[in-house]
Amino acid sequence: MPGNSPAIQMTESSNRLDAVRCLDVPQFGDARGQLFALERVRPLPFTPVRTFVIADVPQEKHRAQHVVSCDQFLWMIEGACLAMVQESEACLTGAKRHFRLTKRGPGLYLPEGVWLDLSEFHKGSIMLCLAAAEYDANRKR
Repeated sequence: MPGNSPAIQMTESSNRLDAVRCLDVPQFGDARGQLFALERVRPLPFTPVRTFVIADVPQEKHRAQHVVSCDQFLWMIEGACLAMVQESEACLTGAKRHFRLTKRGPGLYLPEGVWLDLSEFHKGSIMLCLAAAEYDANRKR
């Protein structure tokens, strides 16, 4: 069952691309509306330290286009986009996976060290991003 596994431990020989996965966000609704809950272990396999939002991306532009420097979780609050993920060492070999992220659908868990390219944003898209580490402008990406 998603979200019940312990944090993923990567080794040098493991394939980070295999650890990338979609996670359902628990949703609770009644006559008052919807509540979406993001908690450690349910569904997140890490403790969020930083939260940021990506919005107002022109449809022809890309975001990210770098190696993810810590575990992250991406979730579309509004709109949709395409996430392309590659093993960082395999950027030239073409081994990659594509995920269509859509409004209030499953989010995308990314382990540290994968290459991420976000594109094909729908107009008005808003993406919530949770990260396992604080931002560090000097961190290798």
